[in-house]
Amino acid sequence: MYLLTLAIACTAWSCGSETATAPASHNGPLAEVNPFVGTARSSVVNGVPSGGAGDTFPGAVVPFGEVQWSPDTPNAENPAGYNYVDSELLGFSLTHFSGAGCSNSGLFRFLPTIGDDGGVPAAFHHADEEAHPGAYRVRLANGIQVDLTATARGGFGRFSFPPGSMPTIVFDATTAYPFPLKDDDALQVIDDHTVAGLETTGNFCGTVLGYRMYAYAQFDTPFTVVPSGSRTLASPTLLRLRFSSPPGGTVSVRVALSPVSTSNAAANLQAEIPGWDWEAVRNAAGDRWSELLSRVQVTGGSAGQRRTFFTA
Repeated sequence: MYLLTLAIACTAWSCGSETATAPASHNGPLAEVNPFVGTARSSVVNGVPSGGAGDTFPGAVVPFGEVQWSPDTPNAENPAGYNYVDSELLGFSLTHFSGAGCSNSGLFRFLPTIGDDGGVPAAFHHADEEAHPGAYRVRLANGIQVDLTATARGGFGRFSFPPGSMPTIVFDATTAYPFPLKDDDALQVIDDHTVAGLETTGNFCGTVLGYRMYAYAQFDTPFTVVPSGSRTLASPTLLRLRFSSPPGGTVSVRVALSPVSTSNAAANLQAEIPGWDWEAVRNAAGDRWSELLSRVQVTGGSAGQRRTFFTA
């Protein structure tokens, strides 16, 4: 255990929301972290070259996790896929690259919508958005609430729809950046609760290397597939899933990734998220962050300075 007395300032990046707090079950260093730091442009003159956009994301991830389930915004100028100045969301994809000047992210995007409204982009207000280590929440302007959390190789999402709506979730395998759509990118319906997918990505900072990523997702409510434009169900790259009368208006989905195969993604899901207790997965994510952040104790300085330290 180390004891440090620090004097630091929140000048390098936009500090984002000053009111973000961790759940009562997680105090100490976890409560000091603000994942919105770095999601807007820097106000520093002559700052880090190519780093003015911040290049961070506010979504759910655990330490060293393969899944970073986070919102994508239409005017994101940074590789992380999110810009705090935006008031619209394109959806919530499973991979994001934080703190780098080149993109390699955006795999397997989920977007909850109501009926056939299209849903893209979806309006929201930052006052209806929360981010904590291991968890993210937003209420969209159409009344849909999104709750996301993560494990090392998986994610757990809850999509709560307003009463009387027609719950729909769009699952998209065309969102990988920077590689364009590949012929073998596809989604597959396993049964009325399960879908699997493959996307190809790579080309980080202009390198020629690429790789495949497989996803396996299970919903707690049966769905039917609604045709989407000219894309066929023989080799779909986008699925519009319709859910009839989910309990309490909420649809939950567990999803996991693997760079090896669909079966490995399914095995990762079973190993890391075997049940449907969202709160338990969220609390476990917070515990992992608490253990990591608690390795350093800080005294002195202001609340803002401690927030800057632990967030960094």
